[in-house]
Amino acid sequence: MRFNKAIAVIIVGFTLCFVLTGCSSVTGQRDFNQFLSNLEHHLHAEDWDALHNQMDDLMKIYAKNNWKLQLIGDEGEYERLHESINRFTTAVEARETMDAKLELATLKTIIEDIYSL
Repeated sequence: MRFNKAIAVIIVGFTLCFVLTGCSSVTGQRDFNQFLSNLEHHLHAEDWDALHNQMDDLMKIYAKNNWKLQLIGDEGEYERLHESINRFTTAVEARETMDAKLELATLKTIIEDIYSL
């Protein structure tokens, strides 16, 4: 009896992962990718005011999707994502182009890693 329950839990877990990863709008991947593309556009144009105004929105997207990130990724990945968002915010506030570009690339890589299975 215990064996059947364990198998059922595993099957439900895998099903949940497949459903969440199969629907990028449900998992938050689309939100992150669109927002990061928008940030990249502003960064290339060096539109610091627009970037600065969007930092709160980036944290809101992270907070909104945090529970999904916890289901899909491992603890190290979503913690690295949070740290990288903070470093990106600091680079934008300091108007450090190279640091901001590096952190934006890091953000994109972490998002890609989390949502790849």
